[in-house]
Amino acid sequence: DGQAYLGVNRLTSTGEFKSAVGAVPGEVYPIKEPVPGLGEEAVLFKAPEGLRYLVARQGESGVVLFPLGSGFEMTDQQLRDLASKALSAAR
Repeated sequence: DGQAYLGVNRLTSTGEFKSAVGAVPGEVYPIKEPVPGLGEEAVLFKAPEGLRYLVARQGESGVVLFPLGSGFEMTDQQLRDLASKALSAAR
């Protein structure tokens, strides 16, 4: 439908962060990049066709973001900026 969508999951513990990172299928997202400077821990998973899945945490709060639809046009930096705002709001 040409609309940009952003999937968002809120995480409420370090354990949920670790589970979220561990649940990302490597066959779907073969590229795994740490994101320095975003929270205490952050990982950006990517697929060659444009799929991205960002998991970040600050303390016990965290967020999972994944663009859909025309949200694939969002840059990695835009995704990172949204995650930073989400982590700040969760404190």
